[in-house]
Amino acid sequence: MVNNDGLIAAFILDGKGGGQRVGWKEIQEWTPTAGLLWVHLNFEAPEAQRWIREESQLEDVVGDVLLADESRPRVTAFDDGLLIALRGVNLNPGAEPEDMVSLRIWAEKNRKP
Repeated sequence: MVNNDGLIAAFILDGKGGGQRVGWKEIQEWTPTAGLLWVHLNFEAPEAQRWIREESQLEDVVGDVLLADESRPRVTAFDDGLLIALRGVNLNPGAEPEDMVSLRIWAEKNRKP
């Protein structure tokens, strides 16, 4: 799926094994009573960068790590959650396996809109 707005996928999960796929509008309107919000972004896309910086309400240091050009594997605990940075083998078509891909995760138990 080609997407230039940075949103790869987002779901509101019901806690019972199901969920509903949502878009930017539903992300912006989300409240904790709707269920767990899971958002998968392409951090290189300007709209994803804008959302992380201006709308996500994440601390600046968390946004900095999520948007960094380079990352190193780590787990950092914050008062509100965990910041996780992982690396894996690049299995994308035409890629060299030694060119690692980065996965950055912000996990928070009591996310507020």
